[in-house]
Amino acid sequence: MRSNDSDLHKLAESKVAYLDDDQPFEAPAKTVVPGPFYKNIEEVLPELGERAEASTSDENEKTLSIDRRDFMRLFSAGAVAATAAACVRRPVEKAVPFVNQPIDTVPGVPTYYASTIDGAGVIVKTREGRPVFVEGNPEHPLSQGAASKLAMSELQTLFHPDRRKAPEIQYGVNRVDAADWDEVYERLATRLKDSNNIAILAKSTTGHSVSFYKKALEKLGMPATNLYLYESNSLKVNMEAAYRLAFGIEGTPRTDLRKTDFLVGVGSDFLDLGAANLYESKSWSANYSFRFGRKGRMIQFESRMTNTGAAANQRHVIAPGDELAVLLMICDALLANGGAKGSEGDQAKIRAVVDSQRDLIDATKSRLGYSEDMLNQLAKDLLTSKSIIMVGESMANSQNGTLVQLAGIMANILAGAFANGNLHYDRGWMLPTSGQDDIKRFLADAETIDFLFVVDVNPAFTLPATSGIKDKLQNIKSVASIQAMPCETDQFAEFRLNGHNILERWGDEEFVAGFWSLVQPTVRPVSNSRQAEEILLWTLAKMDKPLGFSSYQDYIRQNWQDVYKASGIRHDFETFFQAILRKGFYGKIEQRSIPQINDLTTAFAAVSAPAEGMRLIAHLDPRLIDGIGADRPVLQEAGDNLTTIAWDSWLAISPKTAMAKGFRYNDVIRVEGPAGSLELALYPMPGLHDDTVAIARGNGHWRGISRVTTDVGVDPLTLLGF
Repeated sequence: MRSNDSDLHKLAESKVAYLDDDQPFEAPAKTVVPGPFYKNIEEVLPELGERAEASTSDENEKTLSIDRRDFMRLFSAGAVAATAAACVRRPVEKAVPFVNQPIDTVPGVPTYYASTIDGAGVIVKTREGRPVFVEGNPEHPLSQGAASKLAMSELQTLFHPDRRKAPEIQYGVNRVDAADWDEVYERLATRLKDSNNIAILAKSTTGHSVSFYKKALEKLGMPATNLYLYESNSLKVNMEAAYRLAFGIEGTPRTDLRKTDFLVGVGSDFLDLGAANLYESKSWSANYSFRFGRKGRMIQFESRMTNTGAAANQRHVIAPGDELAVLLMICDALLANGGAKGSEGDQAKIRAVVDSQRDLIDATKSRLGYSEDMLNQLAKDLLTSKSIIMVGESMANSQNGTLVQLAGIMANILAGAFANGNLHYDRGWMLPTSGQDDIKRFLADAETIDFLFVVDVNPAFTLPATSGIKDKLQNIKSVASIQAMPCETDQFAEFRLNGHNILERWGDEEFVAGFWSLVQPTVRPVSNSRQAEEILLWTLAKMDKPLGFSSYQDYIRQNWQDVYKASGIRHDFETFFQAILRKGFYGKIEQRSIPQINDLTTAFAAVSAPAEGMRLIAHLDPRLIDGIGADRPVLQEAGDNLTTIAWDSWLAISPKTAMAKGFRYNDVIRVEGPAGSLELALYPMPGLHDDTVAIARGNGHWRGISRVTTDVGVDPLTLLGF
């Protein structure tokens, strides 16, 4: 056998650096030029380094001189000893063969299920009836073979030791007892019969569960408006509201970043989280990597450092709240260019908005130091390329959030993003995931509600305390919280019901108009849990108000009959549905015409100038989202992409601001906001505006909710007003 040692030695001694033929360099480089290697902030600015702690005296220091072999021997022995000491004795398990082996199961051979998790199609690998791995479905057009960190970590919540093993009912003030499901259904039926105003607060969705909840409310004699869909990502809420204002129709456009040559981001974080993270990041990476002699280009305007900004070719640091003015500057520059796209009517309406905000545009342009030449060149690049403007960040709701999205719509019309197919609003658009101002409606209506179902959302944690959510939940006569994992909202509930994990339930989603993705169980319920829809079915049956379905699976099958009829497929429905179970999705893209943009001058009359001084950005953590992933150790251990910080929260400010205030790396800083204060460690982060104070959401859960989240990090929403 030939040894590779000589080849490796030759490679190490070679002075020619080279890449593969399909890479950007066409010829080998003859010399290697040292580049700007990554350095931590304290290496660049020693004065920001962590404060030295008192070191032990030399007399107390002890050294142990051992060579490499002894070290490895000691390490191996220590590892064995530590493992033996740390392990808890497990009960004896015996391998028992099937008495009647299922015909589709062979021990040792995995079974795969197609399902949908976290907005994209996945493939779940199971062995002997238990899921062991989640990966992206390569055939699913939204996931394109990728799966999110949240989706892959669902295995930890499925087998999480903190999952409830049985439903619980609270009696009085302090007594909480486990119950069986028959007792739960009977008690729920009694409570509902005595209630005059029943409502459901559920996680935002585009699937058939929306119509199911409305049918259940109708059976209870309640209007469909008593269903409130909650979306904690304000980016989606603002986008849906803006497109409704601009065009008078529902939904948001589907991006097609594979076709773009030039992308401008204004406060965008589509590579971090965004509105459709997997779909947009996969599409972006396909077109912005060097291929066939070309590469896409991206410019980012942002106030804090994001993964999206880090990937940009050019990055402009702006102050928090400047996003609206920057977008209006771009609109102004596009209108000044003779090649602006859009109809004459659209251009006239956009020009009226820009003229009404001239003072804001000029003041921000002067403060940021942007020249006319720079903005004109940006406009020229937008108009001479297949371009798109991505707008908005996944964060706590901002003062001008909807107006920022409206300005983005105007800029994309003028840049031709709708006309060139980079934004699809006429075919295969994204459907709205939440209702119109549902959370505002819920907070306003809460005083009149006397029974509330809370399904797979945690408003007690994800809404600021200044919204009054705790008092509102406390004052509702009876609350039933149906959650896959324990959460803060359970503390206000009479019924604390353990719902199915996403890997145990039936469901579906219509993320894109005409394109359906199926959710199907991949395992029998691991604990004694029930799906929320099944709980409602059984409770209604106890009240002698049956919906007419034996299970939620039957409801899904009946509604897929409409999808089957619209498909035009000649095979029978059973064959069609079995094929969907194997594939996981079916789509027949819908089309529509887009009206001209509405007059928006009235909407922009409410523009408020950005506040001066330091401003807090409480953004969603790409790993933990709004806190739903905080009880999953694998996500806590993964660490933040930009800082590598794990199992904690941190305060990010610019190095210049840190030096001006005399702060150093890892100093514990007290932060005071309009609604409260908190303390956390400092991380001076390059790339932030000097007025930016950034704290990620997701951590800071109440003590005792989960052994994983207790005393981990802080919640920045405690600082915010509502």
